[in-house]
Amino acid sequence: MAELVADAMSAGKKRSHREKYLRPARKFIASLWMHEGDLFRWSTRDEHYGKKRKQVWLTSATLAISQRMMEMGYINDVASAIAPAHASDGVGKAAIYCRALKFINEMSTLTFSDVVLDPDLDRVTLRDENGKLVELSEEDRKNTKNTVSLLEKHSQILLDEPITKSDGKLMRPMDKHYFRRFRGSFKTGGRFYGGFTTWSKEERLQIRFKHGEPAFSLDLSSLHPNLLLRIFHRKDMYRPEQEESLKDPYEVPAFSHLPREVHKKLVAILLNSGDLEQAKRGLYNTYYWTDEEGTVRVKTYKGKTKRLGTKAFPGNKQEAAVYIRAYQTSHPLMAQHIGSGIGSYLQLIDSEIIFWMITFCNGVGIPILPVHDEVVFPIRDLRQILEFLTSAVRFTLAEGRNSLQLSGYENTIYDDPADFGVLPTKISYFVDGKIQEQVHIIDMEYKWWHHEEEIEARFGKES
Repeated sequence: MAELVADAMSAGKKRSHREKYLRPARKFIASLWMHEGDLFRWSTRDEHYGKKRKQVWLTSATLAISQRMMEMGYINDVASAIAPAHASDGVGKAAIYCRALKFINEMSTLTFSDVVLDPDLDRVTLRDENGKLVELSEEDRKNTKNTVSLLEKHSQILLDEPITKSDGKLMRPMDKHYFRRFRGSFKTGGRFYGGFTTWSKEERLQIRFKHGEPAFSLDLSSLHPNLLLRIFHRKDMYRPEQEESLKDPYEVPAFSHLPREVHKKLVAILLNSGDLEQAKRGLYNTYYWTDEEGTVRVKTYKGKTKRLGTKAFPGNKQEAAVYIRAYQTSHPLMAQHIGSGIGSYLQLIDSEIIFWMITFCNGVGIPILPVHDEVVFPIRDLRQILEFLTSAVRFTLAEGRNSLQLSGYENTIYDDPADFGVLPTKISYFVDGKIQEQVHIIDMEYKWWHHEEEIEARFGKES
């Protein structure tokens, strides 16, 4: 089909003109085929290398290709766009299109194995503070080369593992590729993202690995609050011999009517915000609802996007300010970090933990699917995953101390990652139609590998 479209675009023109459209046509057709549902519309974001333009792949060539495909009967126009000036909400509506029956019929023999990753996609990206992509320098690409190699090997391990979804269908190969995203600088953010990270927890835990083996997930419970308590105050939330009992960092008695999932989102806003005003804005734009499966969903909105669910703070900024004071009162050790923006540095730490988890698992061929500070894996590998997680945390903290100090947080007081004490984690799995969870406490004195040479000898050189 791509050849036909390219031929139509270049009829009567030089061969070089055909090559100009062939690759974009392949990308566009693959995107249309993989899109869930027949309806689609164009995005209107302007976030590519700081220029006022739309999505990276939505170039003038792609738009011309889509128009020609409409003329050829591959795409139908469903609903015309409504300009903001003529819209009742003042925002307007994008035009809606759909894949035509001709497109569906001609692509009926295509399989997911026929679709490959776009070679133009960068495995590691950096955005500025406004969300605009920053073009990486040659030095940046050299410094991220090892991460790119790591992710390519990780993708191959996942591609070699037959993973099925709850409906019995094979997981799409495109959902097995991961990318590392930084924001602001290479000292903040750095989390790993992919198609799988957008799945709900119920969907993630219902996958099956080869031979129908069920999935387990392991995540670091209350990781960011735990890191702050340990790094700045030498406190462990789950250490029984402490003089004072530390509260659940997501518990605010004055707002006990809010579900815990909402508090987790609100606390993340407090730590990620650069000042108190930004924190208040985030809080009063947060909504929550319960979906059909009984799961609490939480979303913080921006701009004029239509809000869904119940507003966490009906009293807006005033009530949001009360929440901040209530949190400071309930958790005095956390008070200094509210509105400090330290959350982005903590994300770097949790992303480094996942970096080492991928490194270790690549070395022995374990297929893991990371979701921020959580990893999903076959049940057969539980014991080794626990061992690797301990090693990853210890190794990350040894380097993380220097990273935090270089970023302006000189008042960190721990000198040895062994000071961390214990590591609270949560093991989750799906059984009898629901998610089962259990807390697992790891003693940080558990064996780990102190030197890079030992890691390379045991797992192969990936770092």
